[in-house]
Amino acid sequence: MKNYHILIAALSIALMDIYFYYQGIVLNKSYIYEEFNIMENLQAFFLLASFVIYALTLPVAQRGERAVVFAGMLLWLTFFLREVDFEELNIPAVVAFVTVGRVKDTILTVLWLLTAACIVKNFSRYKTLIGSIVFSKLGLVVFVGGLMLVGGDMFEKMDFLHHDFYEEMLELNGYALILFGSLFFPFFLRSLRQESENRS
Repeated sequence: MKNYHILIAALSIALMDIYFYYQGIVLNKSYIYEEFNIMENLQAFFLLASFVIYALTLPVAQRGERAVVFAGMLLWLTFFLREVDFEELNIPAVVAFVTVGRVKDTILTVLWLLTAACIVKNFSRYKTLIGSIVFSKLGLVVFVGGLMLVGGDMFEKMDFLHHDFYEEMLELNGYALILFGSLFFPFFLRSLRQESENRS
C-alpha cells in the first residue's frame, strides 16, 4: 500500500463526508441517516464487500495464512450481522433463524472460539503474518477505521442536535477505511510471499 493510495482514500472519504454533510445538515434531509436509508445501507455494503474480499482470498490462502484470513472474514461478517437489523426485514424464516438473536450469537461465538484456538495452537506459524499486518500501513488504516467506530458509538450515547448524523458519519468513515484495507489485503499477502521467497 503506497502513500498515494492512502491519500486517494482520504480524499474519497472527505468528498463523501462533504456530500452527506450538505445533504443531511445543510439541506436538513435527516432521513438519509435514518434506519435502512442511504448512510446505513452504505455501511452494510462496505462491510459485505470486505467480507466477500476475504472470502475470495481464503481459497487461495497458503499455509500460515488461512486462519488469519478466516478471522478477517469472520470479523467483517460479525460487523455486518451487527449492523443490519435482519429482524426488521422481510426475509425467509431460515435466513432469519441464523441471523437474529441467540442462534446468530451462538454460531459466531463457536466460530470465533475455533478460529482463536487454531491461531493460538499454531501461533508460531501465524505470528509473522500477524506482526506484519499490525505494523503495516494496511494495519494502521484498519486501526484508524476501528477508532472511528468507537467514536461513532460515543456519539450514539450523546444527546445534542444532529448527534445521530455524526454517529452514522463516523461509522461510515470507519467502514470505508475497513473496505479500503480489505481491497489491498490480497496484494499485501502476495508481497509478503514474494519477500519470503526472495529471502530464501
